[in-house]
Amino acid sequence: MTLQADPERIRTHIECLAKYNATPGYGITRMTFSEQDREARAYLLKEMKSLELSIQVDGAGNIRARMEGCDPKKAPVMTGSHIDTVFHGGKYDGAAGVVSALEAMRLIRDAEIIPDRPLELVIFAEEEGPNFGSPLAGSKAMIGLYTAERLKKLVNEKGKSMYEAAQDAGFYPDRLIEEVKRPGDISAMIEVHVEQSLVLDSEGISLGIVSGIAGMRWAKVTIRGESNHAGATPMRYRRDAMAGAAELVSAVESAAGEFSNTAVATAGKLICKPNVPNVIPHTVELYLDVRDVKREGMLRVLDRIKREAERICKKRNLELDIDIQGSTEPTECSDRIIDSLKKAATGRGIKYLEMTSGALHDTAVLASITDIGMLFVPSIKGRSHVPEEETAVEDIAKAAEVLTDTILQLSSC
Repeated sequence: MTLQADPERIRTHIECLAKYNATPGYGITRMTFSEQDREARAYLLKEMKSLELSIQVDGAGNIRARMEGCDPKKAPVMTGSHIDTVFHGGKYDGAAGVVSALEAMRLIRDAEIIPDRPLELVIFAEEEGPNFGSPLAGSKAMIGLYTAERLKKLVNEKGKSMYEAAQDAGFYPDRLIEEVKRPGDISAMIEVHVEQSLVLDSEGISLGIVSGIAGMRWAKVTIRGESNHAGATPMRYRRDAMAGAAELVSAVESAAGEFSNTAVATAGKLICKPNVPNVIPHTVELYLDVRDVKREGMLRVLDRIKREAERICKKRNLELDIDIQGSTEPTECSDRIIDSLKKAATGRGIKYLEMTSGALHDTAVLASITDIGMLFVPSIKGRSHVPEEETAVEDIAKAAEVLTDTILQLSSC
């Protein structure tokens, strides 16, 4: 029996999720534990309950919806993604993976197939990280890397911690210690995601099979100088934190290409104080994102940026603090799952490209406890994390079909 995904049903789910948005007309903004997040969760919970899935939500807000198998004692095959977004992002990032997993579950249920081992649809909380300043927080909490105490230290711009926000949303972060997933608890994890780059769209290929996922270091750099009158203070007497930050941003760009042709480094967020036109800035907070599929390259780029920051601040008589706020290691996908994905794609006559991921994903976090795999679908013109983000639902449907075949095959292992 060949199970066929419904592109229009996928489109409907994508469009419905896009309605839960704090910035209509300016992309999709759906922060973890916000009103929009609550509404999106309610919509998906209703859909999952219609499939008679049993649902659990852990203390960090991660949702797991389970389809029982013939042997409920076996570890489940897991699939899913996230529904939180960056500020003014797109409607496919994360949502495409959740909707693909939902479609796979529906196809299996409608065909009255009972898998050998259980299947679980997972929706991770706080994947993107802009709300509480740490990407992949939900998946890290799931496997015990983030405890309730750690969640208390992740604080948003309103001064509320992820721990408090989870409590306000009706979850119980103090129970996380009892809910941790360990090796053997999950048989496999597969995630469908938009590529977030140009390759698949440029090559006209509908499916990417991921062989490895980049690691990341997310750093907060604080540069402190001294405020003074912008007009009355001669240039030679200044301790201008903004001038130091500007020099560092240029150094970040240069460092990325120095040691590895796969490394990237971005200065993506800057906070200037007092942020007044006629006052020399006394403090600048600069947020850096350094990634590479090679651990050595990532660490060498980060070390070069640190040394450049120290040199710049010494030259300009500025104070410097560097705090690593988030980290993941480069991850290889499981050969077992890669082979299963290739077999499923070939069986459906779907052309695929084996590739690596420069973006972070919750699936990489779970690699420490289970075999992982990922499918990419094309991002039209390579656009992602922007309102113009777009992916053809026909491509998502193809990924959902390959996902369905693969999780059924893995459930029999």
